[in-house]
Amino acid sequence: MTEIRPFQEEFCDDAAALHMRAMRGKSRTPSPALARYFRQVLLENPWAVPEIPSLVCLENGKLIGMLGVIPRPLEFRGENITAATLTQFMVDPSHRRGGAAVQLLRRCFQGPQEMSWADGAAEPVHLLHKALGGQPANFYSLHWMRILRPFGTVRDALSRRPAAPRILHALAAAAAPPGDFLAARLPVFRPLRPAGSWQAAAPDELFECIAEIGWREPLRPRYEIDSFRWLLAQMNRARSLGEVRTIIVKDSAGLRCGWLVYFAKRGGTAYLMQLGTRRADHFETVFRALLADAWDQGCVVAKGTARPEQLTTVTKNYCVFRHAESSALIHSRNTDLLRTVRLGEAALSGLDGERWQLFAPESW
Repeated sequence: MTEIRPFQEEFCDDAAALHMRAMRGKSRTPSPALARYFRQVLLENPWAVPEIPSLVCLENGKLIGMLGVIPRPLEFRGENITAATLTQFMVDPSHRRGGAAVQLLRRCFQGPQEMSWADGAAEPVHLLHKALGGQPANFYSLHWMRILRPFGTVRDALSRRPAAPRILHALAAAAAPPGDFLAARLPVFRPLRPAGSWQAAAPDELFECIAEIGWREPLRPRYEIDSFRWLLAQMNRARSLGEVRTIIVKDSAGLRCGWLVYFAKRGGTAYLMQLGTRRADHFETVFRALLADAWDQGCVVAKGTARPEQLTTVTKNYCVFRHAESSALIHSRNTDLLRTVRLGEAALSGLDGERWQLFAPESW
C-alpha cells in the first residue's frame, strides 16, 4: 500500500540513497553530506512553509519516490503570489511501473501555490506533467552556446569522458594552448567588448542594483536581502561549477544598465544563471559583458538560455542554439498567469528554478 506524505528530516538519509539509485544509477552509499544537503535545501531554505511541502511516496513504510518542492515568492501584475519550484522528482527504478510518480505530481498540483514551475525536466517528466494538466514553457527552453576557446572546448569535453583513448586526451591537452592562442585572433571566438564597463559586486551591492533596476515583465521574482544572501551562499558551494560571478554592468555614460550572475570555471564552462537589464536595448551591452568576462576568467565555452526577443542579439554574437536534455514546464489554475509564462513574459531565470542547486553537479 502506498501513501503520500510531507518530506521530513527522518527521510533525508533514504532520499539521499534514492538519489544515487534513481538519478545516478549507482547502488553505493552516498556521502552523509548529501543527506545534509537535502535537509538544508528542502527543509531549511528561507522560503519553506508547511502548506507547500516536499513530498515522499512510501510503500509499506519504505521510501520509493520523492518530489522536492521549494516555495518561491513572486509578483504577478502587482500582486504577491507563491510558486512551487520542483526538483528531485524521482522514483526507485524497481517501482517505476507503479503510480508513485503520478500520485506525487498530482498531490503537488493540488497545493495552494499559484503556479508550479520546473526548469530542468527530462522527457519522461515532461510527458507526465502534460498528462496531469501541465504545459511546456518553450520560451524558457531555448539554450544557446558560445564557444570561446575551440581547442579548450574539445579538451574540456574529453575530460568528462574518461573512457576516451588516452592519446586523445594527450593530443587535446597539447593542442589547446597554441590552438586557442591563434583562434583568439578571430572574432567568431574572441568576444567583442561592450561599449560600457562592468565590475564584480558583493551580494548586498548586487541586491541593491536589482532593486533599483527591477524587471519590466508582469511576472517577476520577489527577493529579500536575507534569502538572496542565502541563495548566493548556496551557489558558492558548487565547487564543480566554478566561481560564482556577480557583475554590475554600466553603459558608456556610466549608468547602471544591468547585472549578471553566472558560474565561471577556468578551462571549463561559464553557466549563465541570471541576466537583467534596465531597458530592452541594454541587452547587447550586458550580454557582451558576460562573454567578455567569461573570456577573462579563462572559460572555454559559455552557455545559457534566452527568450525570443533576445535571439537576434545572441546569434549576432556568434552563439549557436542546441537541443538541451531538459525543458521548462508550468502548471497553474490561473489562465492569465499560465498564458503570461507561455508567451515568455516572465522574468524567470536559473536563480528562480533549480539550476543553482548542487544535487546534479556534485559527486557526493
